[in-house]
Amino acid sequence: MAEPAGELKRELGLRDLTLFIITCIVGTRWIPAAAHAGPGSVTLWLLAAVLFMVPLAFAVARLSAKYPGAGGFYLWTRNDFGRWPAFLCFWSYWVAIAFWFPSAAMFYMSAGLYALGPQYQYLAESRVVLLAVSLAAIWIALGTNLDDLGDHRPGQRAAAARGAVAPLVDARLGKDAVRAVSGLLGLATTAKPAAACLSSRVAYGDPVTPEVLARIERAEAALHALGFPVCRVRAHAGGTVARLELPPGELARAHELAARIDAEVRAAGFEFCAVDLQGFRSGRMNVLLGIPAPGGPVAAS
Repeated sequence: MAEPAGELKRELGLRDLTLFIITCIVGTRWIPAAAHAGPGSVTLWLLAAVLFMVPLAFAVARLSAKYPGAGGFYLWTRNDFGRWPAFLCFWSYWVAIAFWFPSAAMFYMSAGLYALGPQYQYLAESRVVLLAVSLAAIWIALGTNLDDLGDHRPGQRAAAARGAVAPLVDARLGKDAVRAVSGLLGLATTAKPAAACLSSRVAYGDPVTPEVLARIERAEAALHALGFPVCRVRAHAGGTVARLELPPGELARAHELAARIDAEVRAAGFEFCAVDLQGFRSGRMNVLLGIPAPGGPVAAS
């Protein structure tokens, strides 16, 4: 069947696929690397935006509107050219990823070490250090420490089954030791309170939705603004009830600010607000599974 007049010819040849693979592998990752050239590299950014980023954005927007289903460029190619060209495109994408991740990991590790200060720049210039850290990142290195092993966390078992490693556990470091090492390194995150995934605040059996997570985030931000840096807002009853966990030493002050706390939590989207008199304890939600929370209440820092 002849192609309608005025439309592009729907054909992918060896040359087209070859150029597509080269583009995937090379990509635009050399643009940030050109920053070493100084202010002159801004020209490269502008050229990339005009000649690549903007046209690509229009193309993706048009294709996404034409084919709204999941699958990205595999779906776009399959619908217009067939399954075999779609397979080749997606396979070449994964080949590109295999080459891209190692180079990107080394670049970001180097930039991160430079950002830590002059005392770490020698590490950024060490190929051995960059290679080791990049391989650890690609292998998926978890931030799990010894204290996390005493809690019920099914994700740890799933990660271990898939080959993830936990360097802090291998080094026998708990939370206090990690903070001590961070202090010795002069890191700004030394005294930063722990911040688990927001989904861990949702009661077992309740759906985890963007709306509920947004309520939790807003409510905890309000508590932080009121001077409670260590806190947890646990969502119950389908995200309508907020159970607040605060360090025991902060319960008296929370009572004094009860009206403001209640107003802020309700403004975040909850219908009810309650303060847990047992205080904040990591893994407390596991009591719903019949598993006691590890350790004792956490004191305010």
